Formats: sequence, C-alpha cells, structure tokens
Amino acid sequence: MIHTRHLTSLDVEIGVTHDVGPLPGGFRRVIEIVGGVMSGPVLNGIVLAGGADWNTERADGRSDVWARYTLRTDGGVTLGIVNAGTVEIHEGVARAVTAIRIEAPVGAYDWLNDAVLIGTLAPIEGRQAVRIGVFQATAGASDPFADTTPTTGDQDRP
Repeated sequence: MIHTRHLTSLDVEIGVTHDVGPLPGGFRRVIEIVGGVMSGPVLNGIVLAGGADWNTERADGRSDVWARYTLRTDGGVTLGIVNAGTVEIHEGVARAVTAIRIEAPVGAYDWLNDAVLIGTLAPIEGRQAVRIGVFQATAGASDPFADTTPTTGDQDRP
C-alpha cells in the first residue's frame, strides 16, 4: 500500500505567456513563474521569480506541463524543483496529478533528493496563479509485495 504525507503547498504566481507555436506534439507556450508562497507542515518559504512552465496544449484538449523553478525555505536554503504532468479539464475545472523532483543541497533537506514526490495542481480562482500540493509517497508495509490482491475502482483513494 502506498502512503502519502503532505509536505507543503505552493501558490505559484504566473506572469506573461509566450506563444512558441505549433510543434509535432501540440501548441507550445512558455509561461513565466514570477513568485509565490510555500507553506505546509514540512516546507515553508517562497517561490522565487525566474522559472517557467513549458506547456504543450495537445489536440485532445489536455495540456502537458513541464515546469522548472526555484524555492527558498524560511531558513534560507535554495531548492530546485521540476514538476511535470498532464492537465485535464473535468467539469470545467483544470486539474492535474504531477511527478515532482526536488534538488536540495547537502544538509537538512538533502533527503528530498531521493524522495518520491507527487503533486496536485489546480488554478487559484480570481488570480494568475496555481496551487500545487506536494506529497511524499512511501511504501506502507515492510514487504511491499505481501498484499497482491488486485484492486479496482476508488477504494484505495484517500
């Protein structure tokens, strides 16, 4: 069984969108990341300006996101983040589950370099911003293959 632990939430402010144009996989846009706030039970600080999301709008209406930007903890530690996934529109609302990698220097946060991280992504209504939940996934049992019962449906969802 997989367990998740909420590490932080990022309110990421976005700026100018630059249309690159049509590519074989869809229409590419580069969306500037201009700042934001990081708050949660494990990580707190700010989102630094200077990153971007290389977003590709696909013919099926979904968008592939690949964002790289920088965080700074309240203690002054700088962390790099890469966030990638596919945004889907469900009942008129854009939502995504993403794969996150955090690059941390040696020290208090270097455990993040090996952590398996997943994210949730959704727009913040009334703002040029998105909220990203950051969760650490871990195996819950000492033997991750002990329960081989197939599962179906939503019974494993929190």
